[in-house]
Amino acid sequence: MTTAGSGSAADEKAAALRTRLTRLSGPARTRALLELGSHLADRYWRERPGSASGLPFLNEAVDVVEEAHGYLSPGDTLWSQVGSQLGWLIGTRHMAHGGTDIDRDRGIDLLEESLPDTALPATLRNSGRIMVGQLLLGRATRGLQGDPSLLRRSAAVFLADADRAVECFNEVEATATNPALVDAARTLLKVAQAMRTFLASFGAGGSGFDFNALVQMTTALQSVQGEHAAHRGAIAQMLIYEGSGHRSGPGDRRKDQAAPPAAETLRAAFGDRIGEGEPLPALARLLGPPFRVPAVDVVDELVALAVTLDGEQDARPVDQLLLAAALFLRSRIDSGGWTVDDDGGDDRAAASTALLAAAEALPEAGTAAVVVALRLAALLDQKNPTEELSAKITATILDRLEG
Repeated sequence: MTTAGSGSAADEKAAALRTRLTRLSGPARTRALLELGSHLADRYWRERPGSASGLPFLNEAVDVVEEAHGYLSPGDTLWSQVGSQLGWLIGTRHMAHGGTDIDRDRGIDLLEESLPDTALPATLRNSGRIMVGQLLLGRATRGLQGDPSLLRRSAAVFLADADRAVECFNEVEATATNPALVDAARTLLKVAQAMRTFLASFGAGGSGFDFNALVQMTTALQSVQGEHAAHRGAIAQMLIYEGSGHRSGPGDRRKDQAAPPAAETLRAAFGDRIGEGEPLPALARLLGPPFRVPAVDVVDELVALAVTLDGEQDARPVDQLLLAAALFLRSRIDSGGWTVDDDGGDDRAAASTALLAAAEALPEAGTAAVVVALRLAALLDQKNPTEELSAKITATILDRLEG
């Protein structure tokens, strides 16, 4: 197995994980391998997808997640999730780095194998559909570049790929809540539909090469290049972070990356995931009493939205409440939440930090913000009373009222 990177704090973390792996064998390596794979996928994103400097991180991520997947079996809790993540990493290598046809077909097989699992989080399912659709279009495009006589003989095979790509993009458009995924699906759907029309002209009863259909497909490809660039950064972040199994945390998005949807859109999407209306009143209801934890896929989407919002230039201090709440909710998920320790301690610590940062915006942010802060502090104090978050939040509010 090749290893990537040296000389930074992030590389030291990777080195520590590799050292830990030397003391483990067999299935006991699975958790550490997945942590290392997540870390390497993060490093790959920071080097920018498609860059030569990022490829070693992606290659190692594929290797370690492949090994982890080998220790799992169909029916295991993480089987489909890890398979989806592996398929996404391999598919990224094929698309962004001119990978082999073996990579392309392996990525398709892994993703298609995982998609029927109803336990697969919605974000992974839809990012998987986006990747499958793109890989299938790539395979069909290779068919268009070959001998015309071969195309006539194999048109049905390539048409089936285009049909499946259309199906994938339609499913994402119909079910995704992340705006970047919806935009990506709509954009790519134009190409898939045009390609399907062109390939259908070679089918049974078809007249053969259809120049009008070819023009339509070329036009769709050209228009997609411009539209895709407008939201490329948001798509890449969602797919690499969610698709690789990275557990998003504060500060994951660099300020110089292409901007995802505006802060107001992200706040609205956050509120919609937990109930109708503004996010803070919806959070106040969610935190109780009675307190309840949403489904795992909902929590993962809340964390992704809050982390993305935290990186927006027009984010407000009170938005830290959304981040604090999302991280706290993830800390309460039982198995399958890839926090660093088994009881969600890292997420709780990050939630506490975000909550204290948000307190500086109270009480000016309004009644709902105060209610969320105090309820969240009380819930965090139940797990770690010595932190005295409720007292700290109350003192901060009083100080600002007196000031």
